[in-house]
Amino acid sequence: MLRVESMAFSTKPLSVIKHRKPVLIKTLQGEENFRFRLQEYGFIPGAWVSIDSVIGFGDPVAYSIQGGKVVLRKEDARYILVEE
Repeated sequence: MLRVESMAFSTKPLSVIKHRKPVLIKTLQGEENFRFRLQEYGFIPGAWVSIDSVIGFGDPVAYSIQGGKVVLRKEDARYILVEE
């Protein structure tokens, strides 16, 4: 008998991701206007995002998303939940 185990994926804030491998955006949190602004930058559920470069002493961080680059403070990136 073939046994298939479900893989449980956990989400975490984009602000805690340290590696440069792409991660999948699962959901956005925060006030409606803030979520709308993130979506205008390309941070939409289902999109892939990765760290492009870290500026200064680790904050802000430049992210590659949908063919472009967006710089966010870690304070703002914590509202973007991703799955590795």
